[in-house]
Amino acid sequence: REGNSSETGKETNVDTGGDALAPVREFALGEGLVGQAALQTNIMVVADPPPAYLRVRSGLGEAPAQTVVLVPILHAHAFAHQPRVSGVIELGLFSPWSERAGDLMLSVRETFSIAIEVARARAATRQLLAETQRQAELLSRPEEELRASN
Repeated sequence: REGNSSETGKETNVDTGGDALAPVREFALGEGLVGQAALQTNIMVVADPPPAYLRVRSGLGEAPAQTVVLVPILHAHAFAHQPRVSGVIELGLFSPWSERAGDLMLSVRETFSIAIEVARARAATRQLLAETQRQAELLSRPEEELRASN
């Protein structure tokens, strides 16, 4: 699950690998495991969660997760002293968490952060382009009316 912090201090989670039919949820910073993970920079590991807590599904079957891992996605600002958490990835695993898996997640965490920031920038650019096109259309109407009247 990937989160986007907003000005209200909420984390909006988008389910990208679990139950696609589940509703999008928001978590306040510090609320639940996702909100707690968003307050820190370290990977959070929950070993042996209750069997009904999280089920991992694939095309072949499903089973309860043996380990739940929450990875804060960090975005470093040029002028900030500390990185900002731009999202949280929540993983359910069939096996215990290992140091090797931790190293892998730490090595790809920056790539995830860059991908999230690029996606946000593209969305903002699309929104600005749509607004600019709308404004251009509004400005062209009086010009067309003026040409028609002359």
